[in-house]
Amino acid sequence: MTFFTETIQRRIFYIATPIILFLAGSFLTTNNPSFMGMAPHPYLVTSILLSAYYGLRFSIVISFILTIQYLFLLNQSVDYQAVETILTFQYLSIPITLVILSTLIGEFRTSLINKLEMFKSSSEEKQNLTDTLIKKVDFLDKESFELKKQLVNKIDTTSNIFRMIQQLNTLESSSLFQNFFNVLNDQISVDEMAIYKYDKGTHSLILAFSSRSDLSLPSNLNCTYIEDPIIRECFVSKKLTTIKDIFNQKKALDNNVSVIASPVYQSEEFFGIIAVTKMPFLEYTPHNFQLIQLYGQWLGKSLEHASEFDQLNSNSIFNQTYGIYTYNYLLERIDEIIDQNKRNPNPLAAMSINVPFLDKLNPIQQKDIKKLITKIILSSTRKMDVVAESNQNNSFIVLTTIGKSEYLQKVGSRIEAELEFFSQSGKLKELFKTQISYLDYSEEETSQEFLNKFGDTAWS
Repeated sequence: MTFFTETIQRRIFYIATPIILFLAGSFLTTNNPSFMGMAPHPYLVTSILLSAYYGLRFSIVISFILTIQYLFLLNQSVDYQAVETILTFQYLSIPITLVILSTLIGEFRTSLINKLEMFKSSSEEKQNLTDTLIKKVDFLDKESFELKKQLVNKIDTTSNIFRMIQQLNTLESSSLFQNFFNVLNDQISVDEMAIYKYDKGTHSLILAFSSRSDLSLPSNLNCTYIEDPIIRECFVSKKLTTIKDIFNQKKALDNNVSVIASPVYQSEEFFGIIAVTKMPFLEYTPHNFQLIQLYGQWLGKSLEHASEFDQLNSNSIFNQTYGIYTYNYLLERIDEIIDQNKRNPNPLAAMSINVPFLDKLNPIQQKDIKKLITKIILSSTRKMDVVAESNQNNSFIVLTTIGKSEYLQKVGSRIEAELEFFSQSGKLKELFKTQISYLDYSEEETSQEFLNKFGDTAWS
């Protein structure tokens, strides 16, 4: 619509310009209708200006029209009695100059506009290419970012899976519960939880693990009536139970300590219940409920393997973790020595090293401290001495046949001195506080009497 309007305006201007100039030459200057004697000539100025504005094509048309009009007006104004002809340079210089200048200026204007249009078009094309390239670069950056994000997520996921495998596939049953809590804490931000083990004999749930340090959870739950409605419903249904389930059943929530309870099975038999007692509200989602169930199944399988490993350890004579003999081997060794003493009497003495604070540590801390203590005991005794576990988690036994308890008292003093080196602060002093007791075998004693005395003194 705009182009059509501009075309009409231009054609009107083309027609109106020579008419106005003709009228001006005819009426305004009656003595000289061809504007002779005027400098610069109006036709020349008009043609140059319009050619500079409209370009080559218009300059040819306007210069041709103005030349004809000029010659026409000139023919009317010239006195042919004085002038023989108007086809001389004097009269033709203005139209010739008009045509040449108009054409040159029109050509210059057209070529300049064409170059500007080409430059503009080229600039727009380059800008379009630049915009396209920028869009492609942005797209590639986003795609690269997503790929990096996916790669990082895969690395994080693989790392998490590897950590969980390390923690939940341990063969040490004493560490499994703590590791299981660490997994729940890392993956779904469980702050506090407990594990209750089912005892068929007493028909009760016994507290096997608690992440709470204040020991505020009940240590024994009578299955005939469990006060916590969530644990009670989980025990009855043997399914995962949440606060929402109890609320939907319109049951009272007055005595609940837990917020989620999930059953654990070992070798397809009911082992116990996982009771989550504290977790962030935003993590309380069905997805996390499924994760707790899945990790509970994993825990059951790990307990199965750990139980098999414990049975193998109970039949072995050496504990590879601590580098000392097992309790069963210790009993067998005492029987052997007593039998040998009947034929060839040798002194027999035993030393019990009790570290009470070990019972207050979690399984992982216990393992590290026990490794340190057994290393100190082994470095303080001779190779022919028997260093073994006791039937208590916080005690160790040293058995010797090279002297009476006086020798072991020297060994005990060295052990105490070594442990004092690690007892710089009050907390560590309490941790490494030991109770050491000594026994000598008497010939009058039977093996059973010695074993009973050994047990009463060492582990009472």
